[in-house]
Amino acid sequence: MLRLTCAVVALTWMCSATAARLKPPVETLLKAGTLIDAEWLDSTADQSAARFKVHNCISGCVPEIAGEITISMERAVLDIGQHGSRYLLHFSDTVKTFGGAPKVFDRDIASARLSSIEGAQPAIFFANDEMRALFSKTRTPLTLEFLLKNLSHSDPQLADLYSAELAYSDAMRTRIVASQLVFVEEAIANPALWAVTRGRLLAWLAMQSRDAASASAKQVIRTAPMLTGATNPEAAIVLSAFSVLPADAAGLGVADLRRWLAAEQISVAENAAILLRAIAPKQERQEIELLLRRTLLTTNSRAFFVDHLRRLALLEKSAGASMQGEAKQN
Repeated sequence: MLRLTCAVVALTWMCSATAARLKPPVETLLKAGTLIDAEWLDSTADQSAARFKVHNCISGCVPEIAGEITISMERAVLDIGQHGSRYLLHFSDTVKTFGGAPKVFDRDIASARLSSIEGAQPAIFFANDEMRALFSKTRTPLTLEFLLKNLSHSDPQLADLYSAELAYSDAMRTRIVASQLVFVEEAIANPALWAVTRGRLLAWLAMQSRDAASASAKQVIRTAPMLTGATNPEAAIVLSAFSVLPADAAGLGVADLRRWLAAEQISVAENAAILLRAIAPKQERQEIELLLRRTLLTTNSRAFFVDHLRRLALLEKSAGASMQGEAKQN
C-alpha cells in the first residue's frame, strides 16, 4: 500500500505534548471533512484527480455529494486506483473566503481533495467489511486489546492506522502490563511495517516503559539497514530510537554509532554525533575526522561535520578557559 510521509515531519509524535494535540484518525475522519463509500471510475486526463461514483456518504454530507464526484490527489495515489473497486475515502472541500475578518471557510465540492492525516496517509481504504465496521455510524469503540493485536496487521496501512489510534486516543492513556507490551515490541521490530508506524510505537512505548523502549531502540540502532537519500521516510524509526536513547545508552558502543555518522540524512547523522559525545566524548573528534577522510562522503554530510568540528573546537576552547579560570582561583 501507499505511504505518503516525510521522515522529518513524521517525528511530530515524538513529543508527548505534541501527541496530546493529535487526535485518533478514525475520530478525525468522522468529525471533519467528508467520508464516502465510492467506486473508482477513472483518472482525469491531466492525471491530477480521480472520478468516483458515490454509493454512500458516511459523514460530512451535503446534497451536492451524490452521483459522481472528482477528487484531486497526488499522482502516486492515482497510480494505485483500481477501476470498478469500492473505496472508503475522506476528502476536504473547504475554501477560504477572502475579504473579511475573521477568515471564513466555505464548501466547494469542485475543490475536493483527498485528505492525509496522521494514521491515514492517504485517507483511502478498500471498502471491505473491516473498514466499513470501523467507520460505521453505529461502530463499537475500539478496545485496547483489539488495537494491540492489530499493530502487526498484514496490511501495513492498517497497522499504521491502528498504531495512531493507540498513540493518540485519550481512552488508551493507561498503563499496560508486561504481557501486552510484547505486541508493541513485536511491531517495532517488524520490518514489514512502515518506519513511521514503528517510530510512533517506539515513542509511545517510551511513555509506558522506559526499559522496554530503551531495549527496542538499541535493537533498532544495531540492526536497522542504512538508508539512501537526503530525505527518506524510513529514517523515522531510527530517529525515534535516537530520541529514546539519551536517557539510557548503556550497552551501546562507538561501533554501533559509527555507521550512522555516515548516514545521508543529516538529522540521523547529527543524532548519532550527539549520542557519541554522550557515551564516548574522547572519541568524538577522532571518529569524525576519520569520517571526513572518506572519498564518497556526501557533500551535505561533509559540510555538516566540518562545521561540527568547528563548533567542537569552540566548546573545547571554552572548557579549557573555564578550567584555567578555576585553577587560578584555587
